Amino acid sequence: PLQVFTETVASIRITIEMRVGYLMQQVWKFCPLGMILLLIAVAIPRCESASIPRNVTLELEQRLIPANRTGDLRQVIASGSAIVNQVGSPVITEIDAFLASNDLPKLHVLLAESRFTLMMAQQQSIQQPTPREMLFIAPHFQQRVDAVIQGSLRPPIMQQGAKSPTTLAEYKTALWDLHVYRNELANVERISLIFGRTIQSIIDQGKQPPAQKNLISFDFEAANQRILLENKLRFETELHLRESRIHLAGGIIRTENSMQQKLTAAFAMDQDIKLIQEYGKRQLAGEHRDIILPELAPLKQTFTESQRTDPLLFKKAEHLFTGIHWWMRGRYGKGIAANGLLKGSHVKEKPRLGFAIQMPRETPIAKNPFATTGQDAAPYVARRHDHIWSWENGGISYEKSTVNVVAQSKYFH
Repeated sequence: PLQVFTETVASIRITIEMRVGYLMQQVWKFCPLGMILLLIAVAIPRCESASIPRNVTLELEQRLIPANRTGDLRQVIASGSAIVNQVGSPVITEIDAFLASNDLPKLHVLLAESRFTLMMAQQQSIQQPTPREMLFIAPHFQQRVDAVIQGSLRPPIMQQGAKSPTTLAEYKTALWDLHVYRNELANVERISLIFGRTIQSIIDQGKQPPAQKNLISFDFEAANQRILLENKLRFETELHLRESRIHLAGGIIRTENSMQQKLTAAFAMDQDIKLIQEYGKRQLAGEHRDIILPELAPLKQTFTESQRTDPLLFKKAEHLFTGIHWWMRGRYGKGIAANGLLKGSHVKEKPRLGFAIQMPRETPIAKNPFATTGQDAAPYVARRHDHIWSWENGGISYEKSTVNVVAQSKYFH
């Protein structure tokens, strides 16, 4: 059957080529100028990516880009790996430009991040990278790990000579920066463990010439130890801030007349107490043994006295800020696909992986909902459902007073 199929495809191809050739002869015979214009029209769309082979262009347009948009990371890896193993550096440069014209990152970033996401999802069916692909994506991970080691990602509150916060707003900013940094440290720690082992296995198999082994000899294990020390410093800084904020919040609740300030103080105090207690339980279970936790008794006393001042204040604050938190997640949280609008098809297999999202360091402010350029433009400030409908294939059309939804999707339900 395979031979019959191959012969049939070859026969169809030859027939098409013969008919196209005959048609072009007729066009040239009766209208030479039209033939010239036709050739120019065919050539123009290919000028921007003249060095990209035709089969690679088709792979990008028909598989890799659609797969990235729908979060099919296995297909992104399959297509990206096939391309990397086929073409050289000059073509990769053209491919990166082609991806940029489609608002996508460079190929090595797409391939590396897709592999990392599925590694974190503990997907066992990921195709193993070839040595050539490993050389292609390893520098991306090395740069992320090295940025932590060099301290370039440290938040301001952890910098030498940083001043302690004096207001609730300053505490909020400092703790948010530490939260973001914690996630970054967790990611690069996983990279140093998972990706380091993958690189070492390829080296151990002896598939790389000695000169190329040096390119992927980055010591991920040593980097991991440095990351652990950095996370310890981050954790100690967080504990100090939470202890100090509890005392500040207690004073605000006793003396401040502004309801906004009192609500903010009550919620901050409630969260800080709960987290410090949770850290204490984890320490009893064997975690954070080398960390000195704040003394809990005086903090609980401050908390109890504040509750007596206004018993309903803490309940109101909890309802208000919990609602704001989940609204912010839904409004500005970004997944990995469709320019951040989707979370990826792997979430269907393990729903718990859908909880993780990326939040912006600074919350966007929608000053103008109709803006199309600048920092207020879509998609992160515009209404998300508009972009989900318009992203895939046509969006919404308006005819007089009737709204016709023309988008049809196999992905959205």
